[in-house]
Amino acid sequence: SIDTLYEAHNVRIADTSRTRHETNVRDRTTMILTAVSFLGGIVFFFFASFVLARHIIRPLRQLRNGVLHFGAGDLSYRIDLQVENELGDLARGINTMAEQLEQDQIALEELAVRDSLTDLYNRREFERLLAEELHRAARYRHPLSLLLIDIDKFKGINDSLGHRVGDQALRQVSGAIRDISRKGDIVARYGGDELAVLLPETPMEDAVVLAERIRRMVSNQPLEADDGKTVDLTLSIGVAMTSGEITTGDALVDAADQAMYAAKAAGRNCVRRADPSVGASRQTHLPMSMP
Repeated sequence: SIDTLYEAHNVRIADTSRTRHETNVRDRTTMILTAVSFLGGIVFFFFASFVLARHIIRPLRQLRNGVLHFGAGDLSYRIDLQVENELGDLARGINTMAEQLEQDQIALEELAVRDSLTDLYNRREFERLLAEELHRAARYRHPLSLLLIDIDKFKGINDSLGHRVGDQALRQVSGAIRDISRKGDIVARYGGDELAVLLPETPMEDAVVLAERIRRMVSNQPLEADDGKTVDLTLSIGVAMTSGEITTGDALVDAADQAMYAAKAAGRNCVRRADPSVGASRQTHLPMSMP
């Protein structure tokens, strides 16, 4: 009986040990699975965050920055979003819209500063540029010259041949001046048949040479009107330069204007320069015989 009980006891102990071992194995397996699941969740979270940031959050931030730039008036900004999805299509659509708006804005700005008949700068833009060039000339102590140009007997052309021919004359003279002017020169319609050429970093002598070239070119190219009539065109040009006595825009324009009227009084079709040192204008080209 004792041996039987002892044997049963040993079997029970063996069963208990086996059960405990199996339980420990299950616990370790459960812990491993739990740890693997936790680590897998962390990896998935970071991977999902990376994908979300790269494909959604970052594109949305770029779109937001682009909209802020456009809202602030910076139409030259472009959204750099090279993705092939709905957000990429939206970015490309916004860029196209901004490009079109920028082109329209440039066109409107040109309309605001250009004379519609001659395509030269209008007077308001000329005065703005004159102020800028005067400031630059004073700062760097560079010469600044101005040509004021008047088409001789322009009123007679309008009265005898009509305003349409007068407009043709203005366009032809404006085109000739624009073609012969140098890069950096500012050509504008100052008012009526008066044109202005602002010459940065140009001394008086060089300005007179350019004025003579303009005068000769226009006088050598008669206007062929639409009705078949030929109209001789000549110019009276006044030249002025900044100096100790001429430091403002009004003074520079007045000096060139007085020189221009002196050219008209001398017989037209000539160039005269303003000479503030003697308070008068001095002729630099003998007037040609008028038609």
